[in-house]
Amino acid sequence: MITIANDDVSLDVRFTREEFGLIGNALNEVCNGVDFCDAEFSTRLGSEKTEARALLAQIVSTYRSTFEPEKWAR
Repeated sequence: MITIANDDVSLDVRFTREEFGLIGNALNEVCNGVDFCDAEFSTRLGSEKTEARALLAQIVSTYRSTFEPEKWAR
């Protein structure tokens, strides 16, 4: 992982394919594998489950379009 730039509201980071996949896998496990009630999810992760699932959807979409475009093209 390499930090490219940052400011008060955003951070630009460069990940390897493996690092990006690891982040997606971990987020998927937290969103879909581990059974937390919504209040515990928010306490443990600092965000609502709906926000985490939206981020997971973005990560999956980006991974597929970047690393597997021919597999997911329609």
